Amino acid sequence: MVKRYALNCNISLTPSEKETILRLLSKERKNRVASYRFEKDAIQSMLSGLLLKYILKQEGFGAECNVSYNEYKKPYVDCTGLDHADFFFNISHSKDWIVCGTSTKEIGIDIEKISTCHYDIAQRFFHQDEYHELLSRPQEMQAEVFYTYWTLKESFVKYIGKGIYIPLNEFLIQFPSLQIDASAYTSKPLHLFTQTWEKQYQLSLCTEETEVLPVEVLDLDQMLSFFNF
Repeated sequence: MVKRYALNCNISLTPSEKETILRLLSKERKNRVASYRFEKDAIQSMLSGLLLKYILKQEGFGAECNVSYNEYKKPYVDCTGLDHADFFFNISHSKDWIVCGTSTKEIGIDIEKISTCHYDIAQRFFHQDEYHELLSRPQEMQAEVFYTYWTLKESFVKYIGKGIYIPLNEFLIQFPSLQIDASAYTSKPLHLFTQTWEKQYQLSLCTEETEVLPVEVLDLDQMLSFFNF
C-alpha cells in the first residue's frame, strides 16, 4: 500500500517557527538550508526536512534515524545498527508543493507545475513513440500530456534510483494505458499512477504496489503539534 502526503510550501515562517523547525532537522539538512541564497528556497528545504521527520516519526522511526542518500542521490532511511529494509519513500517538489510517497517496496514520485508544452525537450528526451503520441493530441491537450509523460518518466527514474544515468528515451510509456516497457532496467511488474493536482500540477507515481491511498494534505501547525510544539 502506498501512502502519499502533500505540503504547501508557499508560506511565510515566523522567526519562532524557523527556530522550532531547525531544532528538529539533521545537521546535514541544516547545512543545506543555510546554503540557500533565497528565502523561498530555504523555506522549501526546511519544510521538506520537517515533512520527512513527521512521516518517519509517524511510521515509528526513532530519533536515531535520519535520511541519507545513495551514490545517485536517492534518499533512504538510515538507522544506525537497525534494518528497515521494508520501508521506502521518495519526495518531490515543484513551486508551491512538496509531495512524498511511502511504501513497503521501492517507489518513485514526481510533481511538476503545468505550463507550456516543451516540444524541444520532448523531441530530445522522450521515446519516439511518446513524442509522436504527444503530437497526435489536440493542441489544447498537449501541455497536460507533456507533463504527464515527464512526471511519469521521472517517477520511474526515481524508482530505479539512478537519476540522470537512465536516459529518458530508452524506455517507453504507453499513453493513456500507462503501461511501461522498461525490461532493460527491471523485471518487476510496475504500476504507474498519475493525476492532476490542484488544477495546475501533474502528480505521478511509479510503484510495485497496486493500492494507492488518496493524498493526505498536511499543514505546518498539524506537524509541529505532532512534535509537541
